[in-house]
Amino acid sequence: MSRAADSTERPDTSPSAPPTKHYEPLGRPFNRLWIGSTTSALGDGLMFSALPLLAASLSHDPRVVSLLEAASAVPWLIFGLHAGVIADRLDHRRVMYVTDILRLVTVGILAALVAFGGLSVASLLALVFVLGTLGTVFGSASPAMVPSLVPKESLARANARIAGSGTTARGFIGPVAGSVLFGFIAWLPFLLNALSFGASATAVAGLPRHDRPREPANRQKMSAAARDGVRWIYRTRQVRVLALATALLSIATAAFMGCFVLFVLLTLHLPQFAYGILIAVFACGGLSGSFVAASTSRRLGLRWTALLSAFLGGVLFIGIGAVPVWPVTALCLLLLGVVTMVWNISTVTMRQTVTPRSMLGRVSSLFGMIGVGTGVIGAPVGGLIAKELGLPTAFIMAGGLGLIASLTIMLWYPADAGSASPGSEAPVDSTDTASTQEATR
Repeated sequence: MSRAADSTERPDTSPSAPPTKHYEPLGRPFNRLWIGSTTSALGDGLMFSALPLLAASLSHDPRVVSLLEAASAVPWLIFGLHAGVIADRLDHRRVMYVTDILRLVTVGILAALVAFGGLSVASLLALVFVLGTLGTVFGSASPAMVPSLVPKESLARANARIAGSGTTARGFIGPVAGSVLFGFIAWLPFLLNALSFGASATAVAGLPRHDRPREPANRQKMSAAARDGVRWIYRTRQVRVLALATALLSIATAAFMGCFVLFVLLTLHLPQFAYGILIAVFACGGLSGSFVAASTSRRLGLRWTALLSAFLGGVLFIGIGAVPVWPVTALCLLLLGVVTMVWNISTVTMRQTVTPRSMLGRVSSLFGMIGVGTGVIGAPVGGLIAKELGLPTAFIMAGGLGLIASLTIMLWYPADAGSASPGSEAPVDSTDTASTQEATR
């Protein structure tokens, strides 16, 4: 049982075909992956609010919180490529299962240290770094597993379901529950996070086995295999353009989010709790976007969906900066959450459609590195612009990067490669065929 839907029936593509063809069950294997991803996201949400509170209880130095963020993000820059190689060489199910068990142990140690009073700032940062490193492996293997569980025409819907439940668990339920539980029993949210990894491992253990073929490429050194992944992205026009657009949008988003709390307090003159409410509004938009992403991609095609979501994201950044009043900010954030989720789902589906199975893990990890690495650049650059020219100006310039990202897709992403619906075969242009064959030899 290597796919979620092995039926020999093909969907009717005639104009009179019933619309219900898009709502066929995704299958038990995919549901297991979905459950595992959702429970992990819930645990992440618990940690999202509990970790900063824990750091603040250890030290009132604000630099500790920033070090916490760095400790979780830096592993993508250091190990992201190698995590992708691991995901491509080994059975995805086994990689995710082992990673979940190791994360259970790591967070269990953290919960024990909090409970018995043996935690220091150094040990907290070390454990967060380990969790971030393990997250690079899981984050590379999980998206690479999806195409083997569902038919190609269901990829957008499968990605949307994972993203929607992840947003709900990570953006709504987890942070609220984590902060409340931390106030009562400080170690409880960490224990629950450890248990969420155990639940995820149990769900993943039931996934079908997908052993990697024993090919010469699999005997390469890790560094050589990682370089092959970089070269494949560079030589593959569709993925190369998506990488550039993703980098631009990551810089824009980091510049925006790095200054947004000051914008709420100093420009909008709102109380501190309003920041959390506005972040929840953004998450609500993201959840809504997960429901419309698949149907939008089906109607407009993946290329136009990605192009329009990047364009609208840029316009909304500019709107927040140009009209600094809270109702406009709230509305723009809601819509920004929608288009951000649509962008994420459509571009992940575009990558999965054109990437050979042997490269899926490396491509996922490389895009993770692009998002984190350019985000590290975007935040300080946005802060510098905000300091010199004002907070609204930083947001307007972030919006300009969003518009450039949409223009990048319009000019350079092949029209025939992304104009089809997620269920169709995306062609690879002639300049990419040799690199694809080389990567899969």
